Amino acid sequence: MIADYVIAIWIASMAAIGARLFYLLIKTKRKFFGKPFLNPYVFYAGKLALLGTWVAALFEIIGITNNPSIGWAEPLIIALVVMSWFLVFPAEWVLGTRLKPGIPSEETELETRGVYRYTRHPLYLGAYFFGAASVLYAPSWYNALFFVVLVVVHQLIIREEEKYLAKKFKDKWRSYASKVPRFLF
Repeated sequence: MIADYVIAIWIASMAAIGARLFYLLIKTKRKFFGKPFLNPYVFYAGKLALLGTWVAALFEIIGITNNPSIGWAEPLIIALVVMSWFLVFPAEWVLGTRLKPGIPSEETELETRGVYRYTRHPLYLGAYFFGAASVLYAPSWYNALFFVVLVVVHQLIIREEEKYLAKKFKDKWRSYASKVPRFLF
């Protein structure tokens, strides 16, 4: 299936992003994690659920799991992964070393350039698209659970993150939020 290659390339790309970010953070001596927006157990459960969707897809690719063929969903899987690429990679590029889970300890500016002109949360939306693709590609009860936890926890994170941004950036945030949708609509 073409989806095998698309998923594999996506996972390799995410590994490359992680390696690049890790290198930049070490080079600039910045902390990788900020302060969680929620209870740390809930916050990191959401991050682990995201990782779980990647691992489930990877296990399917390398044959550790052997789920039934889902050829009917292949075009949708590919579309979801491609949409994820067009959100995650430009957002990561714009944020650079400012990309980190939680509230950054250093001063930051409100990001409104690039893909942030179209959605306030391209990284989360991209994660949702890939999570949905992963569930279709590697259907299992645990992957579905990872996806549900991913969405529920990240919705809570988004709510708290937006409160933080409104407090920190005041009128600039209100103006931005009134023009740019949380997701794409």
